[in-house]
Amino acid sequence: MAKLDVAVHLAHCFLLGMKWHGHYYVDLALTFGPHSVPYIFNTVAEAVEWILLHCYNVSDLLHYLDDFITAGPNNSPQCAQNFSTSLQVCKHLGLSLPPWEVCLLLLLLLC
Repeated sequence: MAKLDVAVHLAHCFLLGMKWHGHYYVDLALTFGPHSVPYIFNTVAEAVEWILLHCYNVSDLLHYLDDFITAGPNNSPQCAQNFSTSLQVCKHLGLSLPPWEVCLLLLLLLC
């Protein structure tokens, strides 16, 4: 599984900021706090899933909110190929994946 982060344009970061104890805090990516964010995450994930399935022929792909999962036959390169293609497409679309999750997924694929 991979988690998708939806970055916020710097011009809109002020919308995700707050002041607390005299300090300002700003999120640079959407969080699940605001009620509309899960809808936005899901809409972006549906678009990514559609692109991967229909434009890049990634097979056996599902998503739930911002998580993706793929499967393939035992001892086949299908999962690794799907993962590699998904990473390339997300990078091309400007979507970031948390590095710790990418490393974890690579370890799972190698074991």
